[in-house]
Amino acid sequence: AQNIQKNQLNYTNILITGVGGESHDGAYLTDSIMVASLNSKKKHVLLTSIPRDIFIESEEFSSQRINSVYANHQKLGHDIAMGHLTQSVSNLTGLEIHYNVMIDFNAVIDLINILDGIEIYNPETIYDPFYPTENFTFETFTLAPGYQTLDGDTALKFMRTRKTSSDFARSKRQQQVIIAAKEKASKLELFQSPSKIIDIFEAIKQN
Repeated sequence: AQNIQKNQLNYTNILITGVGGESHDGAYLTDSIMVASLNSKKKHVLLTSIPRDIFIESEEFSSQRINSVYANHQKLGHDIAMGHLTQSVSNLTGLEIHYNVMIDFNAVIDLINILDGIEIYNPETIYDPFYPTENFTFETFTLAPGYQTLDGDTALKFMRTRKTSSDFARSKRQQQVIIAAKEKASKLELFQSPSKIIDIFEAIKQN
């Protein structure tokens, strides 16, 4: 723990990005971009979501939406592409980014299923007739208002749906899922279970 990088306020800033993966249209667009700031001593976490449509100007590459920075540089290698995205987020937020992690949709599904689902509160009816599928077509996704238990597939749809709501609402739902997953993990005392820890590690490593 002594070697973990921190800023002057003792926070470690981790850039978390989510991509669709090869079977999805725009496979490496980072449509989920978030900075998690962790203070281990205070046991405090701040989540800052970055809207995917923010326009980035840079001296190193052409101006573009922030969610395309990684995708447009991926051919140069993961480290270079992530470096450009990390610097863009750092410039935008004023935060020093110490670490980064990228996961695809399968990781979200697997992690939520390892937790046997999560509980969230959905403030209003979701009706999205244009939810994208793996075959580059669409399906209808609906979710009633109120407290809901979501499995991995439904949690991913809850996080991704955006055609009938704003990107800010979408970012809020992404944060809801992360917080709900943390609460479920605590409730299950998950980190005292070696088998569950291995399952989580494998889900992230494979995705």
